[in-house]
Parts: sequence; C-alpha cells; structure tokens
Amino acid sequence: MPTHDLFVGEIIASYADKKILTDGKPDLAKLNPLLLTMPNNYYWTVKEKVGKAWDIGRELQK
Repeated sequence: MPTHDLFVGEIIASYADKKILTDGKPDLAKLNPLLLTMPNNYYWTVKEKVGKAWDIGRELQK
C-alpha cells in the first residue's frame, strides 16, 4: 500500500464516560460524533449531513 498505512490489531479494552452510556452501553446520540465519509468527503452527525469536508473549513476562515 504505497500511499496508506495499514494497522492490524486486537481491541482488548475500551472505556467510556458514564455521561454517554444508556443501560451500560455507548449511546451515539449522547456522544454526538462528527464523522467523515469517503470518497464523497462529507461531514455527518448521527442524524444529518453537516457539510462538505474541507469546504466548510474554508468558509469559516473567511
């Protein structure tokens, strides 16, 4: 893979703040991550598209 790094591993533990748990499991709505989808390059929340990746940052700089 000349342009990318590939990591292979095993997850042996994970931790989460109690504020984002529902019934002891992570609740994505409470976490509210910002996600990047590729190859279309859009930012998303769990519920909706936020904007075009990189373009939205350029607008904020103006």
